[in-house]
Amino acid sequence: MIVVEILFTALLVFVVLSTTTEGFPSGFGGIAAGLTLGMIHIATIPVDNTSVNPARSIATAIYGGGEALLQLWVFLVFPIVGALIGIGSRLRNVEAERHGRAGRGLGEVADRLLLGKGSPDEVQRREPR
Repeated sequence: MIVVEILFTALLVFVVLSTTTEGFPSGFGGIAAGLTLGMIHIATIPVDNTSVNPARSIATAIYGGGEALLQLWVFLVFPIVGALIGIGSRLRNVEAERHGRAGRGLGEVADRLLLGKGSPDEVQRREPR
């Protein structure tokens, strides 16, 4: 339950931050964020009645009372932790793009290793395309 809240909140925050930048086509950020949120709920509601939004959790807990209020802390603390991870991931991504290391993700590293074109260290040291 805790890992689900952290991971999927981080994903949502990362998508929102990534789609509200100058490089993303104008007007499509909301579509990407909305689809991401929908998919998160489809995947995680069966697991823990997901939150990814502390405001929604507060209202539900107050209305439900009892047990819901006792569990509220989980749906407040862990989405905030996930949001911080999402922000950190996006900032790291922006720094990589700024220093010309964009495109050096796991996909390229895996391709080079599987095709026998170098070790992970060699792939990371190569100049950007």
